[in-house]
Amino acid sequence: MRSVSTRVLTSLRLSTAGRSTLRATDPPWLDGTDIPNARSALMIGQFTTQPAIESWREAIALLVEAATRGFTEAEANPALYSTALWADLLASSAIDLLPANQDHLLDGVVLDRYYEDLDMVGLIRAAETTTRRHPIEQFPVGASGVIVGLLDLVRESRP
Repeated sequence: MRSVSTRVLTSLRLSTAGRSTLRATDPPWLDGTDIPNARSALMIGQFTTQPAIESWREAIALLVEAATRGFTEAEANPALYSTALWADLLASSAIDLLPANQDHLLDGVVLDRYYEDLDMVGLIRAAETTTRRHPIEQFPVGASGVIVGLLDLVRESRP
């Protein structure tokens, strides 16, 4: 699967294929000579802050722990399996939004002792609360989709 920037460039090149010259309103990277500007034009990760990334990592760790506990709890109550699977899917989606050179830092996330007593639903709610610490603009691009999914999961997992 091609990246978003590659798809955008391809579609823009196709839409201007019949023209021999670029217009003044065309983006400077349309001719393909300045591809790095495509990333900045799409604002990939431009506003991400370190504290927001740390909160994002904590939310991922909480979702992973929720999925792990949920799979364990599902042995006694199979109805919980789909909720655990959903938490696992959201964690994977959130990990995909991290810069490639930072995903190894998830191993260093240590959850507070407070979370030890929470069940799967409590951990899911804690992950959602963690995402409220920062404005959405400070999280990686695409975080809004994960957060909306997390809100849906919180709503669906209410007792």
